[in-house]
Amino acid sequence: DTSGYRDIIDGQQRLITITILCAVLRDHAKALSNTDKASLIQRRDIAIEDKNGKQDYRIIPSDTLLDYFSKNIQSEQGNILSSIPKKTEERRIYDVYKFFYEKVNDLLSDCLSIDSKINKLIEIRNKLYDLMIINIEISHEEAAYEIFETTNATGVDLSVGDLLKNLIFKNIPEKDDKDIAKEIWEQITSDIESTGSELKQFIRYFWISRYKFVTDKKVYKEIKKNITDWQGLLTDLWSDSNLYNKLIVGELNDFTEYKRSDRLYDSLLAFKIMGVSQIYILLLSIFRNYKELKTDPTNLIEFLENFTFQYSVVCKQPTNYLERIYTNYALKIQEAVTKFSEKEIPAEIQRLFSNLKKDLLSHLPNYVFFEDRFMEISYRNSEPMRMLIKYIFSKFEKFYAGPDRELRIDYSSINIEHLLPQHPSPEWGLNESEIKEYVNLLGNLIIISKRINGRVQNRLINEKLTEYRKSQLEITKQLVKKLDEEGTEWNKEKILQRQKALAEIAYQSIWKCQI
Repeated sequence: DTSGYRDIIDGQQRLITITILCAVLRDHAKALSNTDKASLIQRRDIAIEDKNGKQDYRIIPSDTLLDYFSKNIQSEQGNILSSIPKKTEERRIYDVYKFFYEKVNDLLSDCLSIDSKINKLIEIRNKLYDLMIINIEISHEEAAYEIFETTNATGVDLSVGDLLKNLIFKNIPEKDDKDIAKEIWEQITSDIESTGSELKQFIRYFWISRYKFVTDKKVYKEIKKNITDWQGLLTDLWSDSNLYNKLIVGELNDFTEYKRSDRLYDSLLAFKIMGVSQIYILLLSIFRNYKELKTDPTNLIEFLENFTFQYSVVCKQPTNYLERIYTNYALKIQEAVTKFSEKEIPAEIQRLFSNLKKDLLSHLPNYVFFEDRFMEISYRNSEPMRMLIKYIFSKFEKFYAGPDRELRIDYSSINIEHLLPQHPSPEWGLNESEIKEYVNLLGNLIIISKRINGRVQNRLINEKLTEYRKSQLEITKQLVKKLDEEGTEWNKEKILQRQKALAEIAYQSIWKCQI
């Protein structure tokens, strides 16, 4: 390579992390007004200087990170702590810099003089110079695969995206000074990054939903062995990355081309909230072939939503075998649209959908087990858990509102309200330690508008009822009615009773799984 640079297949993260630490040492030296040491670190560790004083940076990260990294880390004028990271990988760089900066700051705070602080920075820098690096040069990607498999404890999965990218670029040369492959690959990575997923997971799901089940470590090898049409592969990856993005972060208006789009969208949002991933193997195959199916998959997808809620969210059953089932049916759907005639496809797809439901039902725990686990559902102060509880109560709201009322709850406009407050006022006659085990249970929660939630605070139930009565939500109206009939005493027994009643409705009606 006449530029003097080499492609790094394994070790990028280590070198980027070392560069970030060097930037932290440089910036601390600058803060201590020692421009000589700051300049030394910049010229020797972050950049590389030729005999004429011309500088190049020692490492060049991927195109998607290049601008942010060079501007905020490698540049001597960088000020990363005032930057606004927009992508996941930029956020990681920001977080690592901040972590190192604070750790070094803690070490410097123990030093009594500026000279001793500078000496501490030099000491840390010297430790970096003591690092040992094993340099292995290879001439082809297959060798990289073998090295990873034998020496890397985490396997090839960390770099399958880079390996595949290099392979595609090698097999699709530039044309008319335009690197189309590179442009498309950047769009693929952007599609996947904005879903919060990892590229390696998407590549595997793409492959096993189209071709054959393989483990993480075998994906690259399988692609390398079986693909001859690299332009076709890149086009398919791009198409599926677009679809994958839509399935996870798409809005309602992105699904207007599908029948019963509102119901499809609600189920897709549910999968995202429930935090499942294996389901996307099957969903990729269904939506990729939607027009060819000549069959509306809405009922199946709603069944999958109900099954996932019962099996994964409530009962917390192992999901490894689900991946095999979803792959099996994804491949059968893919095969059906190519193997069968247009007239035969709908019947074959209906048969596959029915068999899938039967396969999944055979693994579903019974009601006793479901109720036992449902009784454990409780509030935690995390965004995923808040979203899950809002999802659960939005489904109850639809159930109470009835089928004739069109309803879509805006999660951003509602709050989760504790009937018995987490921090009860003295009038409750309870302290936080004695209510700790049950105050966050689902039976003690409702959803109400933010406006009403701000008014009720930690008052007694009979005082809260005045505000609850103003709610337009059926689930709140049902609770008010029950309190009016049975009295406003609210304690552990009442909370458990309500949660048990919710469990029965959940299993028998709302998330009922049937063929």
